[in-house]
Amino acid sequence: MTSETPVLENPFPGLRPFREDEEYLFFGRESQVDRMIDKLAATHFLAVVGTSGTGKSSLVNCGLKPALHRGLMSSAGTSWRMVQFRPGGNPIRSMAQAFADAGFFVEQIMPEGLSARAIAETTLRMSSLGLVDIFDFAHLEPGTNLLLVVDQFEELFRYGKAARGPSSTDAMGGDATTFVNLLLEPLSHPSYPIYIVLTMRSDFLGECSQFDRLPEVMNDSQYLVPRLTRDERRAAIAEPIAVAGGDLSAVLLTRLVNDVGETPDQLSILQHAVNRTWAHWQDEGSQGVLAVEDYEAVGTMARALDEHADEAFNDLKTPRQKKLCEKVFKALTDRGTDARGIRRPMQFQVLCEVVGAAPDELAPVLEVFRVTSRSFLMPP
Repeated sequence: MTSETPVLENPFPGLRPFREDEEYLFFGRESQVDRMIDKLAATHFLAVVGTSGTGKSSLVNCGLKPALHRGLMSSAGTSWRMVQFRPGGNPIRSMAQAFADAGFFVEQIMPEGLSARAIAETTLRMSSLGLVDIFDFAHLEPGTNLLLVVDQFEELFRYGKAARGPSSTDAMGGDATTFVNLLLEPLSHPSYPIYIVLTMRSDFLGECSQFDRLPEVMNDSQYLVPRLTRDERRAAIAEPIAVAGGDLSAVLLTRLVNDVGETPDQLSILQHAVNRTWAHWQDEGSQGVLAVEDYEAVGTMARALDEHADEAFNDLKTPRQKKLCEKVFKALTDRGTDARGIRRPMQFQVLCEVVGAAPDELAPVLEVFRVTSRSFLMPP
């Protein structure tokens, strides 16, 4: 009689951020969460700032939000409604859609012919008190707090500018100014338990000076994500593996800690490399511990990402698919004159028009890069 070796789930997300339900795999940031809670409690506004790849979104998803649910902000209690979104090219509509998706109006009677998103967007556009009005309209249970998370706030600067076009003379656009005012106005009404959290790349901090009051609020509420200590890096690697039921050699652990070094923006590359190392170890039968040989087989941190991308690209079957792939990644990345690059979210139909392909022609190209084991394109 033989028994099959159970398949262990890969405990590393790869290139994408940790989701809130993956808190049990998130290690090495505990002391940072405590400081974030203190700052948010004092100001009702928190700007989580860091270079690309420092884990800002993961820190909010698996650190801050679960901590609030557990009651670590003693002055606020444990009852929270949380709404999270990215601004994209239409930040007010994105925020309205997020409120609708979060079910804020499920118990309300909607005027005939109007969706929850339309009601939310109309409310937000009526005045700078839009968030306060939505809070009132939702009739939340007494003692309930609202946490609004604006992920990748820098999209407001780059993606919004691209949407307006190079000939626009409006520095930030009326919607962008209205959007920022909506975020700041609840601070003038502290009796409302509304808390705002932004995540933003630090190299866009200077752009905030284009808005009234935002620089002052950012100065009081900014949390610059610190780099992990050596012990925290070890925990971020070893603890998820232990939780998932695996083990790794001491030599590999030391190698990984050394390879990620002191540079904070290497965390996403590290997560990708150990994700690939685990996958290789499983492909080889999940025997013994994860070893240096598994890590080197996927290219180490120096080459794992390039080799993985090449692997995906080589799965495309025709020259036409490869050309479309090139156009897709150029369309989804906004590069400024200073060489900073950020994601440029785009609806599928719009992307089809931009790259000149029919939906049934483009979809197979995207699927190659969206499979769970890759996450080069989101959503998976």
